[in-house]
Amino acid sequence: MAALLRFLRSIYNLDNLDTRFTNPASIPYKTVVEACADPAAKARARAQPSKWNTPEYWLYVVFIGGIVPYMFWIAYEVSRPSDSRYHNYERFLSDGWIPGRKIDISDSQYHTFRQNLPFMAVLLTCHPLLRKLWNAVFPVPTDLHKKSVTEQGDARLEQRASFDYRFALVFLVALHGFSALKVLAILHINYQIATRLPRRYVPAATWIFNICMLFANELCQGYNADVLKKKQLDPANLSERDRLAISAAPQDYSFRNYLAYAVYAPLYLVGPIMTYNDFISQLRHPPATIETYRTVRYAVRFLLALVAMEVILHYDYVCAISHAGIDWSTYSPAQLSLLSFFNLHIIWLKLLLPWRLFRLWALLDGVDPPENMLRCVSNNWSPKSFWKAWHRSYNRWLIRYIYIPLGGANFRSWATTVRSIATYLLVFTFVALWHDIRLRLLIWGWLIVLFLLPEVLAQLLFPARKWEGRPDAYRRLCGLGAVANVLMMMIANLVGFAVGLDGLQSILYGILHDWSGVMFFMIACVSLYMGVQIMFEIRESEMRRGISLKC
Repeated sequence: MAALLRFLRSIYNLDNLDTRFTNPASIPYKTVVEACADPAAKARARAQPSKWNTPEYWLYVVFIGGIVPYMFWIAYEVSRPSDSRYHNYERFLSDGWIPGRKIDISDSQYHTFRQNLPFMAVLLTCHPLLRKLWNAVFPVPTDLHKKSVTEQGDARLEQRASFDYRFALVFLVALHGFSALKVLAILHINYQIATRLPRRYVPAATWIFNICMLFANELCQGYNADVLKKKQLDPANLSERDRLAISAAPQDYSFRNYLAYAVYAPLYLVGPIMTYNDFISQLRHPPATIETYRTVRYAVRFLLALVAMEVILHYDYVCAISHAGIDWSTYSPAQLSLLSFFNLHIIWLKLLLPWRLFRLWALLDGVDPPENMLRCVSNNWSPKSFWKAWHRSYNRWLIRYIYIPLGGANFRSWATTVRSIATYLLVFTFVALWHDIRLRLLIWGWLIVLFLLPEVLAQLLFPARKWEGRPDAYRRLCGLGAVANVLMMMIANLVGFAVGLDGLQSILYGILHDWSGVMFFMIACVSLYMGVQIMFEIRESEMRRGISLKC
């Protein structure tokens, strides 16, 4: 039993989720492993002493430990056949695999993922096996180990990219049928823009063409679903930052490699997003971060998340209730709040599962893309930090290609503050359009910007440096602001991805229209405050282990 508990605990170790979270971006992974025996490498980052054994935190843990099962019970209670409103949404339920329970797979995204899971499992198994067969038929030279690291990388790149290019063509046809020609045409035009136009015109031409493609895709309803030497670095042992920053060799910018990258099967459908430089670097030299024991734990973690999703959908029918258009006024404030709360968790899980599955596929194939989901949706209290942990690879892409080119953010004066707000508006407008061209997603993007402003203002009014001598007082003050942040993030995401603006208005009215609802809201805020304090201490615990995730 002790061994099983140790294994389960290791599954949720940050290092087994993604070594990028525990390894400095500027240091190669091998170097970190070799330095583990060095006492200096064990230096802890500056952090507050542990508070887990204090009476204050015992109160928080006991209270939250008791309230969470009650939250599940409330959502379950309104999902039972004995509930008077059950007949209104029963048509959205399907037969489940848990005896006596139906399952709510009315969410179209999760329904599609679940329906295609056997096919994806076959792909996940066959693709690495086909690569091994390819490598056996077209092996690298037997005397390759005697050659330079660069020559070894060239041979490995040729072997892997040749397979990826051919598999990508077959994969495209299997996915899109005749529409695969459209995808290839778009990729070819992008490649010609990048390689034929004068350099100063490339960014504008790339953006104009692809924004046009975004709107054309919406109108046509998508595609039918039928340099190293200068730095004197070891190219086989680059840090993540170097893999991103150092350009590939000129001969690597071929259309074959470009297509192999753009249609790399494990990441083509949903990501995570990798840069071209990182992808080519990993084709040349196998990343040291891929180890069997870590990949096995990652697979087990994915399976546990899948089981959690299935169990929740068997007992909490929140999606079906939302789709049924039920009169929200028939639910109590507690029921309305918890239905909304679990709706957000189902959104989180339905995104986490495909991202983790396809990243697992890439790991099995010898490529290490970044992890998209770092924190549970309930383990976020800051809108600014939230986006560093949610769809992390897309966040990094946005920062690199949109946020920084637009000038980033600077709140030192009113003029720079206005410019920074405009930058945020442009970025989140793009994010909303990238998700889908719908009004409620635009409203979601603008709400995100609106809800970022209180946190920015609070940081200006209450800078941490002025509270260095009163850390507990500052922690409690931050907790009050964090409760408001959590409520605002829930509102924004309910509008964008769950019930829309009209549904949100009905829910808020149902919660706050009488004194019993107001009283419940106050109790909920106290619960959120305690939860936020636990979030703070989780991050302090990470800091005491020398881990700073900045989210």
